[in-house]
Amino acid sequence: MIDYVMQHRQLFAVLNKEKIEYCVIQADVYKTTILIKEAFYDRIPKLMKSLKYKSLLHPYSTWYGYNFSFQMKEFQLYALQNSLVEVFYTLPCMSLTPKTWIPLDQIISNSVWCSRIAQDTVFYLDTENDFILRLTQSVFFKKTLDEQTEAFFSANMSKLNMESLHAKLQTVFFKFTEPLLLQLQCGAYDQIIDDYYCFSAY
Repeated sequence: MIDYVMQHRQLFAVLNKEKIEYCVIQADVYKTTILIKEAFYDRIPKLMKSLKYKSLLHPYSTWYGYNFSFQMKEFQLYALQNSLVEVFYTLPCMSLTPKTWIPLDQIISNSVWCSRIAQDTVFYLDTENDFILRLTQSVFFKKTLDEQTEAFFSANMSKLNMESLHAKLQTVFFKFTEPLLLQLQCGAYDQIIDDYYCFSAY
């Protein structure tokens, strides 16, 4: 990830200089996704323009029929040459209501800013919140767990604080949290999606 992030080293240098709190969520050769603290929302378009980033219409925006609930800020998308930067202002989750985005619980969102990891002068999402974001994206948006996500779960599940993880997942999965954690712990990834959508013991 770090190699891809360095495509935007000037952006991160300016964010650091301006004391704008952020963390990288995901990065590949085509797109880097960053979370920026909502308090800095009004400053970002001007900052990106000053760095020669071109503002683009996000494919999951209201223009394409998506809704953003609970006063959630829309996603933003910027281009610099052949690389994209996607900006979130809170960790997103796809609602069970079609084409509706909602923020993950405030307990999760607030924890990001005291848990983010600094590496080579760039801040990254911590492992626990990365785990939760990948899981919610898989269940609610992609509705599948790909091999890369399963590998990440396998590599990191045993490293996480179960009490903290349970408390955060409960804000999203409610009574399904216990069976979900059991499936994650035993690597039964292929059961998670179907079991969640069939679960009725609320």
